[in-house]
Amino acid sequence: MNKPTMLKLQPIYQEKIWGGRLFETMFDDVPSGRLGERWVISAHGNGDCLIAEGPLQGQKLSWVFAHHKELFALDPRTDFPLLLKYIDASDDLSVQVHPDDEYAHTINQPYGKEESWLILKAPQSKLIQLGHHAHDKTELAEMIDNGRWKDLLKYQTIDRDYFVPVRPGTLHAILKGTLLLEIQQASDTTYRVYDYGRLDQAGKPRPLHLKESKEVIAVPDNSVEPYQISTDPANPRQVIFIGKHFSVEQWKIDQSTKLKLTDGYYAVTAIEGAGSINGTPIKQGDSFVLTSLCDEVVIDGSLRLIAAYPKMEPKP
Repeated sequence: MNKPTMLKLQPIYQEKIWGGRLFETMFDDVPSGRLGERWVISAHGNGDCLIAEGPLQGQKLSWVFAHHKELFALDPRTDFPLLLKYIDASDDLSVQVHPDDEYAHTINQPYGKEESWLILKAPQSKLIQLGHHAHDKTELAEMIDNGRWKDLLKYQTIDRDYFVPVRPGTLHAILKGTLLLEIQQASDTTYRVYDYGRLDQAGKPRPLHLKESKEVIAVPDNSVEPYQISTDPANPRQVIFIGKHFSVEQWKIDQSTKLKLTDGYYAVTAIEGAGSINGTPIKQGDSFVLTSLCDEVVIDGSLRLIAAYPKMEPKP
C-alpha cells in the first residue's frame, strides 16, 4: 500500500432538535432534516468518519488510527484524540457543561472535553452564554435547584471570527442564530443543566444531569473571554489557540504557499474558498488529516483553513 500523506474524510450529519438548514449555504452534500451538526473529522463511536479516497478508501478513521500508527507519528493513544464539527444553532442549545479527563476516566471514558469555537456567523444578539456568577458550590447548587438562571448565567460578546475557548467545567450554551466550527477533544460527554422546559419529538422533556453538572462545574468560574482573530496578509499561518490538549492554527492562503509541518499530524478543514493542497483539489467544507508522513504542503488558490493538532503524549 502506498502510504497516504492526506486522508480526506466523508462528513457525518447529525439531526438535532435545535438544528436548521444553514449548512445548505456552505456545503453541497446536505441531506434533509433539522441538521445541527456536521462531524467532519471524527473517530468517535457516535460518528466515525470514512476515508473518502485513496488506498484506505472506505475504512473508518478509528480503524486507520488503530492499525496505521505510522500515519499518526506513532501516537500511543488508543483513541483518535480530536473531533471537528460544524454547528448550526437555529435554536438555543441547552445550558451544559463537560467533564475534564480526570472525571471522564471515573466513568470509563477516554477523554474529557476541552473544546473551542470559531464563530462563522454570530447571532443577532452578539452573545454567547459562557460562565457563571456563583461564588461557591453551595450558591451554585442553590441557583440551579431554584432555577435562578438570570442570576447564575454569564453572557459574553462575540461576532464573526471570534474564537471562544471552552474549558472543561465551564457552563456554556450556544445561542439561536449561531454558526460555528467546533474543535474539541474526541468526547461526546455532555451534562445538561437547563433546557428551557423544551420538549423532544415524543413530547417529553429532555433529561437533565444535575448531579454530574454540580460535580464538574468549576467554582469559581473558569471561563475565558472570547477574542477576535485577525488575518495578516504577510503571515498566512497564525496560531490562534494553544490549549491543554490541542492547538489550533489558521492558514489563510491567497497565493501559492509552502508550509513546513513539524507537529505530528493535523486535522484540517476548509472554511472558505477553493484551491489545492499538494495537487489535491480542496473546496469549502472539505476536511482531512495531514498524516505525519507529510512534512510540508504546497497550497494553491484562495483558501482559509483551520488546522488543529493534538499535544503529543510520550511514547511508551
